Amino acid sequence: MYLRTIVFLGIYLGLMAVAPFFPAAGVWGFVFESNYHPPYNRWWGEPLLSLGERWSYYIGAVMVASTLLHWPFQRQAPVFRHPETIFLALFTLNTFVVTSWAFVYSLSLKGAIDTAKWFLVYLCLVKTHSGRRWMSVVLLIYIVAAIDAGLECTFNPKRGRFVRGGPTTACFDENFVSAQMVSLLPLMGLYAVSPGVPKSIRLVCAGGVPFVLNVIAHGQSRGAFVALVAAAVAVPVFTKGPLRRWSILAVVVGALLAMRLFHDQFWERMWSIGTHHQDRSSTNRIDAWRDAWSLSIQDPLGYGAEAFDKGLPKSVTVSTHNMYLECLVAWGFQGALLWLAFLGVTLRSAYIISLTTLRRTDVDGRRLHIEAVGILCGMIGMLVASIFINRMRWEMWQMFAAYVVCLKNTVASSSRVT
Repeated sequence: MYLRTIVFLGIYLGLMAVAPFFPAAGVWGFVFESNYHPPYNRWWGEPLLSLGERWSYYIGAVMVASTLLHWPFQRQAPVFRHPETIFLALFTLNTFVVTSWAFVYSLSLKGAIDTAKWFLVYLCLVKTHSGRRWMSVVLLIYIVAAIDAGLECTFNPKRGRFVRGGPTTACFDENFVSAQMVSLLPLMGLYAVSPGVPKSIRLVCAGGVPFVLNVIAHGQSRGAFVALVAAAVAVPVFTKGPLRRWSILAVVVGALLAMRLFHDQFWERMWSIGTHHQDRSSTNRIDAWRDAWSLSIQDPLGYGAEAFDKGLPKSVTVSTHNMYLECLVAWGFQGALLWLAFLGVTLRSAYIISLTTLRRTDVDGRRLHIEAVGILCGMIGMLVASIFINRMRWEMWQMFAAYVVCLKNTVASSSRVT
C-alpha cells in the first residue's frame, strides 16, 4: 500500500474518531475527503479506489451526527437568522420541486440530493466554526489541497490528470480545476503578505502560489484566465490602508510569476479570446448559450438537473458552458433568482465585514478582515469564471457562504463582549 494512502487513511479515520467529541473535526474530514473526489480525482491510491463515494457518505454521516449531538450547546452560532441560509434553503427546496417533473428524473434527483448534501455541510460548518479559534482550518484544507494539486501538476503531470487533451480516462477537468485555483489565490496572496498571519501559514501560501498558478497554466482555460484577471484587480480595490500596499505587491509578484509560468501555447490560446468568431469551441459555446436561453423561455419553471446535456433538443452537442444559464435551464427562473439572491447577499455580507473589521488592530480583527476580503475577491473570480463553465455543483459557493456567516457570527459575538 502506498505511503500516501496510509497517511491519508490515517487522517480520515483520525478525524472521524475525534468528531463525536469535537464536531469541527467532522467538517474537516468531509472537506479533506471532498478534495480527493472529482474533478480533482487525486485518489489516495489504487487500493482504496474501488470504494468510491462511500468514503464521502461515511464521513458525512459522522459529521452530521456529531453536529446534531452538540447543536444545543452552540448558541453562539445562529444559522437561520441569516439571509444566506434562507435563500440557500429555498433554492435547495426548489431543486426537489422541479425534480418532480424533471426531463430526466434520476439525474435531477441526484442533482437535488447533491445540493441538499452541501446545504447540510453549510449548516454543520456554521454551527461548529462560528467564533472559534480554529475557523481558518477549513480554508487551509482547501489551500493545502490546491497546493498539493499544483505539486502533482508540476512534478508528475503525465498521469493524464494535468495534461490538456490527455486520454479519455484523465481526471483533469481543466476549466473547473483552473477556476477552483482562481477562487483560492486571493486568499493565499493575502495570507502570504499580511503581517498578522502566523509565519508558518504565510510561508506555506507564499511557497504554494507558483504551483497553483502552474495548474492554471496547464489547464489553458480562457475562462479561468479572465477570472484570474478579475480577482487580481479586485484585491487592491477592496483592501484598504497598509494592507492595500501589501496586496498590490502580492498582485505584482503574482503577475510576474504568471508571466514566467504561462508558456507560449497558453498565450496563443488566450489571444484567441479576441478572435472567438474564428474558433469553433467558442462559437459552439455561443450557440449553446442561445439554445439554453431559448429552452428556458419555452419552460420557465425548469427541466431538472443535466437536462440540457441529456436529451433536450439543441443545435450543438456541448453543454451550456455557463453556470447562470445552466441554473436557468435546470431549476427555472425562480431557481435562478434564488441562486443569484444567495450569491448577492453573500457578497454583500463579505464586503460589510471587510469594512467593519478594517480598523481593528488586534490579531483576530486583522484575520477577519483578510479572510473577508479574500473570500470576496475569490467569489468575484468565481462569478466571472462561471460565465464559461457550467458547474452548479461547485461546493466553494456553499463553503464560502458558510464561512462568511461564521465571520458575521464572530463579529457579532465580539461586539457583544466589548
